[in-house]
This record gives sequence, structure tokens and C-alpha cells, in this order.
Amino acid sequence: MAVGDDVDALADLFRPYTALYVGGMGSAKQNFYNKLAQRMGYEKEAAEIQEKYLSGDKQGAAAAVPRQLIDSTALLGSVDRIAERMQAYAQAGVTTLSLAPRRFHAGRAHRRAAHGRRGAGAGRARLNRPRDGGPAVEIRGRGGGARG
Repeated sequence: MAVGDDVDALADLFRPYTALYVGGMGSAKQNFYNKLAQRMGYEKEAAEIQEKYLSGDKQGAAAAVPRQLIDSTALLGSVDRIAERMQAYAQAGVTTLSLAPRRFHAGRAHRRAAHGRRGAGAGRARLNRPRDGGPAVEIRGRGGGARG
């Protein structure tokens, strides 16, 4: 998850991470994430990412990761865009999201720092459906939880 206005720049934060998983996890024959990318319609791209990553060209592998693949597997953009994506996940039946926040809007980070709060590390979001049927979001980081 990365919060901000420039979705392309936010996607770039995930290129090395996505290249590692699609290209470097497991062997060339046994890589769950590569197979997942293939099932998502990125057969050619997944093969290129893996070939480059396993040959040691990690930058080339990261550059080969399509933005749409990142956007399909990460929550990127404004708070409103992320909320819309989370609602779509809830409507599709997803009840739990595991989050690894990468970047927050600078203003929010400064406010958190001013109040002595640590930045969130890996966290967990739970989409609990309240009685009115709308999604409620619970995000838990290392330091506790927050509900919205």
C-alpha cells in the first residue's frame, strides 16, 4: 500500500519488490508468484521478469514489471482510490487484506511524527461488514490498531 497522488511514481516503489517475487522466489520451474502473474494474463512479462532476475539483472527485471500488474496487486493512490479498491475487494468476497505500507502522504507523516507516533510497519486490514451492510475497515500495524 502506498498513499499519494502520483500512482505511476507509487507503482515504481513496488517494482523491485514485485520483480523479486515474480522473478526470484523459488526456482525457474517452481515459483508461485510467477505462475500467479501468468494466470493474471502476464505470461510474457512474467517470463521476462524471471529470466532477467535469475540472470542477475535485477534492475532490468524491475523495469519489465508492468504498472498494471502492480496496480492489480497493491493498493496505490489517494485515500479515496484505495478506499474504492478495498470496497471492490469486499464486494468480491475478500475479508482480510495483509498490508505492507510503503509510503504515506508527507503531510500525514509529519503530523504523525509531531504527535510522537511511529510510522506503520507491516500491518493487516480486516474488512468487517457492519449490520448496515457497508464495509468497515480495521487496520492493524505494529503499534496497535485503528478503525475507520
